[in-house]
Amino acid sequence: MAHVSITAKGHSDGGNRRRRKQMEIKKEIDDDSLMASSSGDVTWLEQTLRSNFKKALSQTRKQGFSTIHLAAMNGHLECLKILIEKQRVPVDLESETGWRAIHLAINTKNKTRSLKCLMYLLDQGADSSKPNFNGFTPVHQAASTGHVNCLKALIDAGATINTYDSDNLLPVDYARIWGHRMCVRILNARQWHIDKDVEQKHRIKTEEECRQMQETLDKLNLEEKEHKIVRCQTAFEQWLSSKGLSDTLECYEPFSVKIVEHRPSPKPKKSPSPILPKVHTTGVIANANTNPASPELPLELKSLYHQYMDEFEEEKRLDLIPLANVSASKRRQRAQDTFRAMRDAGM
Repeated sequence: MAHVSITAKGHSDGGNRRRRKQMEIKKEIDDDSLMASSSGDVTWLEQTLRSNFKKALSQTRKQGFSTIHLAAMNGHLECLKILIEKQRVPVDLESETGWRAIHLAINTKNKTRSLKCLMYLLDQGADSSKPNFNGFTPVHQAASTGHVNCLKALIDAGATINTYDSDNLLPVDYARIWGHRMCVRILNARQWHIDKDVEQKHRIKTEEECRQMQETLDKLNLEEKEHKIVRCQTAFEQWLSSKGLSDTLECYEPFSVKIVEHRPSPKPKKSPSPILPKVHTTGVIANANTNPASPELPLELKSLYHQYMDEFEEEKRLDLIPLANVSASKRRQRAQDTFRAMRDAGM
């Protein structure tokens, strides 16, 4: 019996300790404020917080959620307004594991109210890219739950979509795993625009660096040209001094040196072929006026000569009677007639 009494007494003492511990936890954490924010009872929440404003920062025993976390999780917008605007609860208040209200507002239980709570939190300055202790960002939460409207709202707010979590996964990876195709399309489209902007910024930066480098090279070339001019002037003055002509520069214009850059020589142009005087088969120059001292030919000789040359040029132009096909006797006869006429004229 003694043993039984001791055992009963032990059970009694253990139960008392547990009750005392629960009472201590209840004193530290106000269950009324947590229950009011979780149920969305605005009147109950205001009455609970009116006596002590510190109750707004109460936390649950398991995950360390406070009133703002429970209100966001259950989609109670009016409770969020009371906690943030009247009680001045930080909008980015973290739980024991790093969860914030903007994370918990995105869920599938209350899709119709999640977007309103999320937009309100963003308007109040909530960070749309801050992760929890596991690297899980609000974009990860929206992609894993498949909440398209919340995902668009986060992207419009400038949230980062290419952050890896502790498992080395991107938000688009969670969207693929859970089969949310629309979220995958939205994230891929946003990533394409990000990559395009990065490439454009890199190209602009590269062009600016090339421009600055070219300006530096031009400046160095100009300085080098100036140094060459100074060296040329100095060398020329020394040469004049060595020749005893140091006073020569005072008699002339100031010394100037022009640095000529080496350029490739242009291609030579084809010069037109010289116009030679016309000659006939005998080698006599056709133009009788080339020698001003020669006497003028008679009118009959001129007519004979012009007739002969016209026939020759016409045959050559029309290529009707090639010169090689004219018999040698005919050419000899024509030449003899020409020389005979010239001799009779006294040439």
